[in-house]
Amino acid sequence: MKSIFGSDTKFARFMNKVGDIILLSILWIVCCVPIITIGASTTAAYYAAAKVIRHSTGYEWNEFFKCFRLNFKSTIGMNLVFIICAAFLIFNFIVMGGADDELFFYLKMVYLVIAVLIIGVYAYAYPVLSRFSLKSGKIMIMSMQLFFRHFPTTMAIVGMFALTLFGMYMMPWAFFILPGVFMFIVTFLMERVLLKYMPKPEEGSDEAERWYFQPTRTAKTKTNSDYNRVRYRYKHKRTKQK
Repeated sequence: MKSIFGSDTKFARFMNKVGDIILLSILWIVCCVPIITIGASTTAAYYAAAKVIRHSTGYEWNEFFKCFRLNFKSTIGMNLVFIICAAFLIFNFIVMGGADDELFFYLKMVYLVIAVLIIGVYAYAYPVLSRFSLKSGKIMIMSMQLFFRHFPTTMAIVGMFALTLFGMYMMPWAFFILPGVFMFIVTFLMERVLLKYMPKPEEGSDEAERWYFQPTRTAKTKTNSDYNRVRYRYKHKRTKQK
């Protein structure tokens, strides 16, 4: 029994991850309440999930709020666009909800495609913001490029997002765990993408020791070919938050 419940056992590490995921969900929900802060909260949640939960670096509470404060102003304009688009789509889906007309069916399909585009682009925008020093316009352009360039990954993330929403709709108590689970799983897909757009650090340099360049179970090594495939290079953030 002692070996099972010890502080350094697989069971203990698993329970710590579960606790971190629940805490991340709560932090994200609380910081999304003003609505205008959804972007900053989502950026911070992704950052904490990638750095703390996945890479076991730093403390979740500290990393979340460092990233939240750092990116708060940068997300305001992006948030407004997202909120307006989301409100427009939700309103139209509600209005056309019970309509059986063929025209309304095709309109629903058009709005569904637009919804997938918006969700996919913003699914990249907030992780990109957490990693790169770019203005809002360039973040959206880069996110649009990533949407199409990594389309299978995009569809996987959008699908998980839909399942997460459905799960929270069917089980309201899941609000306290599913957002964190979603963020954690997304890091396994998103980090592979983001690393392709980061300048290769010099071996043995301080930059090479940063947490996002460290090996993980899903990416044990990074070869030169991983970096040679990059078409665009962006200056990633080099702040105390990292």
